[in-house]
Amino acid sequence: MTGVEQAVERLRGVYRGWRRETPVAQMRADWDRLFGASEFESEAATVSAGGVESLWVSTAATDPGYVIMYLHGGGYKLGSVRSHRDLMARVSRAARCRVLGVGYRLAPEHQFPAPVIDTLAAYEWLLTEGVPPERIAFAGDSAGGGLAAAALLALRERARPQPAAAVLLSAWTDLTAGGASYTTRAAADPIHQRPMILATARQ
Repeated sequence: MTGVEQAVERLRGVYRGWRRETPVAQMRADWDRLFGASEFESEAATVSAGGVESLWVSTAATDPGYVIMYLHGGGYKLGSVRSHRDLMARVSRAARCRVLGVGYRLAPEHQFPAPVIDTLAAYEWLLTEGVPPERIAFAGDSAGGGLAAAALLALRERARPQPAAAVLLSAWTDLTAGGASYTTRAAADPIHQRPMILATARQ
């Protein structure tokens, strides 16, 4: 079994354990355990970024003057700075800069626009900390990628300084799940099934 096949099987094992009545807190804990192990040596420190609980992640030879603000995936319902610490460490090492993982509020307890508000608060905090916008990049996966795009639009609407760049990894931008691949690739995808995506979008 390849590494990818092993990862897919672990994912499916977690999903098989969930039922309609499984509490969201249990789902989040399972998600953090599944992805939370960090293989990369890194330093991490919690910080309140504009009132948003966040995590600084850095690896050797990082330039503290540059920051990637990372927005984790998880359908706006799961995921955390803990589940994404390994990914953030890899990003830090590859980009040779600090990564600020933003622990934005999650649904169903906190609905739109709470994640956007938290992202903007963390970004404004970075600016007040003296990091110029031209030394900041947004990055995010799945829902985090969609959130990064939403935050960029919100900054433009408010005529606020934009970050230098944004990297959107498999960004969730279509909450209608209208793409053909939800059908054609359904058997190959252990996560993104159309009924689950639509249910998450409603929340």
